[in-house]
Amino acid sequence: MQVELRYKRRLALVLLYGFLCLCAGDVNAQTPKSDFERLNKHYVSLKQLGYEAHYTLYGENMVKPLESFEMVFKRAGYNFYSRSVDEEFLINERYVLFVDHEDKEVVIQKNVKKKQANAPTFQDLTLYLDSLISAYSKIELLKGVGDVKQYRLIPLGGIYEKVDLSIDTKTWFLRDMTLYFAELEEVEDKPVQVHIKVEFKNYVTSGLNMGVFSELNYLSGSPGVFKLKANYGNYVLQDETK
Repeated sequence: MQVELRYKRRLALVLLYGFLCLCAGDVNAQTPKSDFERLNKHYVSLKQLGYEAHYTLYGENMVKPLESFEMVFKRAGYNFYSRSVDEEFLINERYVLFVDHEDKEVVIQKNVKKKQANAPTFQDLTLYLDSLISAYSKIELLKGVGDVKQYRLIPLGGIYEKVDLSIDTKTWFLRDMTLYFAELEEVEDKPVQVHIKVEFKNYVTSGLNMGVFSELNYLSGSPGVFKLKANYGNYVLQDETK
């Protein structure tokens, strides 16, 4: 189904966007929601963070999901790594590397961004919390059960009609997030409104294997003359580090 592949790639950016928003290093956000401030401060304070995210894509009034898959995210200082069904993405102080297991391609580039306050800052992906909150016309508390509070955010515009998210106020981690897309999508030849539920689990805040952030898991050699390792022998390398 064409819609599934498109959403799979869009979702990788969605969660990376959210991850970087929450993990931005230099935060001076002044928002009306103390829960969001507290959430942000907790994420920022962590030197290491790893978690899994389970994605489920639903059509309107559909009980059976159109698609579901897992992603893994890890951050330690400036280093970042994510893995989905067929893609891997990593950032370290020297390089940005992308692996497409479906198209069998590896792309490596120099990381031209300077190290900034313990987190990657990409102009097209990163917003600080105050900017994130200002992108919504309304933020309301839907309900609170025990330590969990559920909020609804109504965007000023863009691809989402609304975003629901749950915050665990005992651990100050996100529990889940549901994104409702504004535009209808063709599913089985019918226009359907779709939404994605993302459930976060297995948070880790220490003891990450730092080796996961290395380009040498995929390549040998040096800038400009990198070569693919044997287990990626049938992949195509784009070395843009010259």
